[in-house]
Amino acid sequence: MLKKLINKSNIILLCVLFSLFYMVPYNHDEWAWGTQEGIANLKNFFQGYNGRYFGDLISLAITRSVLFKAAFMAISTFSLYLLMRLQISYGKHHSARLKVEGQLTLLLMLLVPTMLFQQIYGWPAAFVNFVPPVIFLIGYLYIIRRSILSEDAPKHALLLTMICTIGTQFFSENISIYMLLLTISVAIIDVFKNKKISKVSIYSVVFSLLGTIIMFINPAYTNAANGSDGYKKIEFTFSFLWTKLGTQIIPNMVLNYKVLLLIFGIVLVMLAYFNGNNNSSNLLNSIMLFVLIGYTIYGVFFYPNLQFPARFSATIINLSSFCYFIALVHIVNSISTASSRLLYLILTISVPVSAGPLLMADPIGPRSFYLTYIIWLLLIILLVDNLMDYFNISEHAYYALYHLFSSAIVVVFLCYYLIFGYIYHVNQQRTQLIDQAIKDEKSSLVLPYLPNDKYIWKTSTEPNNWLVRFKKFYGIPKHIDVTFK
Repeated sequence: MLKKLINKSNIILLCVLFSLFYMVPYNHDEWAWGTQEGIANLKNFFQGYNGRYFGDLISLAITRSVLFKAAFMAISTFSLYLLMRLQISYGKHHSARLKVEGQLTLLLMLLVPTMLFQQIYGWPAAFVNFVPPVIFLIGYLYIIRRSILSEDAPKHALLLTMICTIGTQFFSENISIYMLLLTISVAIIDVFKNKKISKVSIYSVVFSLLGTIIMFINPAYTNAANGSDGYKKIEFTFSFLWTKLGTQIIPNMVLNYKVLLLIFGIVLVMLAYFNGNNNSSNLLNSIMLFVLIGYTIYGVFFYPNLQFPARFSATIINLSSFCYFIALVHIVNSISTASSRLLYLILTISVPVSAGPLLMADPIGPRSFYLTYIIWLLLIILLVDNLMDYFNISEHAYYALYHLFSSAIVVVFLCYYLIFGYIYHVNQQRTQLIDQAIKDEKSSLVLPYLPNDKYIWKTSTEPNNWLVRFKKFYGIPKHIDVTFK
């Protein structure tokens, strides 16, 4: 396995990712983590701060070494890509097709919506909380796919399950809750499907439950629930939850992913056709396909420009999305083979379930939905692989597709290099200006805004506590008045 990983393409990809993440600047939360404020949280072991213990420890580490930051982000992204490929390749032997699907996976991992890119790849402190647990979750799905859904357990399945289950904990609250629900569901499936409950199921539930309990006994969540945290809050009123569902959850869960939504819709319609679900005599199938096509067209071409009356907007989006997911479950169930049905349904249902815990949390942002994006992506690639079985595609055609996607990946990386190369250049100018101001004992300092700010999180601030943190992080004396222009 190791020999397969150490090849020219993977080494080049890892180096490209490293150099790209090296140019991502520190911003916002990193200014706190990289100073005594972060050390103070560590000394208190993050009590009253949050229960993201693994993420907090990594945040401390990445703010003390640019090299470690770049290496961690590159290795994490690369590991997720490899695990996605492992999921796709399970039980498949067509190497040319797998190469094409691998390139398509990488391309769609890179082409995340700009808002999601900004809050994941362009924000190191967010990256360390939302990407690592997704890596372990994909690993867990691979293990249960083999151990429980297919009864083809890999070596050391129990140990790997324990590692993957623990690895999903202490990073992000919604992922911890989702993992607990997932492990319980898998245990139930294990009992009904295999007439027993395996050690893999038992240990995954136990470790998920313990991790969730340990995370949420942190006083920060009690403070959020009673409104005394000052930043986080938890709210349960129906009007708040219903409005938030239509204005934040559903857009970040599905409607903002226009490329994935379009691909997913096309692939599902084609699979339904090849499986005979286009039979007009079956009224239910016709209705489900109509809902799928209608919602896809609305999401890709009309959202968010098509406006509804304010008091009805959330309700229309919520109800139409509810119908859409019912249609998805029906169609995915009908086009799946017996061997793939459970996995496809788990992934389909996981989209709303993984986002569900975010309903009660505030604030949230696109970063909180990185797991949702990856689940969509994995499901789409698996369905694309299923669709290819209906076509007699030649080796030459696969070769052409592989080079098409490879060329697209090169173009995407070149664009990101232009974006972050410019950011890095201006950030270096900032550093020089800071050093010169300190050397000359100036009383004021004007720093340039970093360019391409749609791809990075907050790298400048108004005069407030964050400016104090910024000055401490870069060693700027208190008497120097800092402004951004």
